[in-house]
Amino acid sequence: MMALLIMVAGMAVAGRWLWQDYQVFVDAPLAIGEPEQVFEVKRGDSFRHVLRRLRSSGIDAGRDTYWELLAWQMGVLTRLQVGEYALSHGLTPRSLLHKLEQGKVIQYRFTIIEGWSVRDLRRALLTVPSLT
Repeated sequence: MMALLIMVAGMAVAGRWLWQDYQVFVDAPLAIGEPEQVFEVKRGDSFRHVLRRLRSSGIDAGRDTYWELLAWQMGVLTRLQVGEYALSHGLTPRSLLHKLEQGKVIQYRFTIIEGWSVRDLRRALLTVPSLT
């Protein structure tokens, strides 16, 4: 009986420690590095695939289960938006997932000059590296 109580108490302490560790992870700034990065979510990417690519880009904060739990809590597991995102300093796991869900992508500017022919437009579009 005493061994069972000790085991239950140990599990409670471990559970509390994990919950506190998770709470710190959720709102702690991510180590992005210098310079800030561009991260792309592609059509058909699952959450786990996005997480693997985040890891390969140098974001190593938190356990995968923490990321999945946070995405589940926020309801974003299946609602990630396709696009390029700026990974900036001060970004937390919660704010990153919110950004991916809301589709707050990088927006590029391109000016079409009045009087351009289609040939001029095509030539100018070819010089913009962010367009494919």
